[in-house]
Amino acid sequence: MRRLRQIRVVMLLVLILLGALLPLTPGAAAPIPFTYAMPLPDGNDLYDVAYGNGLIVAVGNAGVILTSTDGITWTRQNSGVDTDLARVAYGNGRFVAVPTPWYGYPLTSTDGVNWQRAKKAQSCAGLTYGNGYFLCLTGGQTALASKDGMEWERRTPITAYYDTFMAAAYAENRWVVAGDREAMFVS
Repeated sequence: MRRLRQIRVVMLLVLILLGALLPLTPGAAAPIPFTYAMPLPDGNDLYDVAYGNGLIVAVGNAGVILTSTDGITWTRQNSGVDTDLARVAYGNGRFVAVPTPWYGYPLTSTDGVNWQRAKKAQSCAGLTYGNGYFLCLTGGQTALASKDGMEWERRTPITAYYDTFMAAAYAENRWVVAGDREAMFVS
């Protein structure tokens, strides 16, 4: 019995030692080392970032739009607006940037450099792209859809007693919308 206990202790020590010496198992997440990459001293807050067609676009307060091809060197672009831009998404060959909820005009760009303002004011608390459409969540129970980011049409309201929907994703041929109090809705 004593010999069996000794064998178990030795085996446990060997397993602990192997676990400490062997690299992470395949599929395990390794730490991601982040490095500060934005040396511009302007102080604007950035709220969202999107990637498409080899370009990273970041948006933030006071209409700031920054672009980068490598995530290290950034260039300020002229958005033509001074309202806060809360969300940005890429799809259908274009970027769409939208203002914070309750005011402003969406902006679109096919290259991330030249931005065009939509004619109608529209703001989004959440923005994503999928299935050929940009989906804008207005911060209430309304979802708007657009193929180009310029013309938006109201979709069926999400009816529930929850009053704020902030995030959406498109996957597996369906929209998933998240909101207050862990509310999840699917199309």
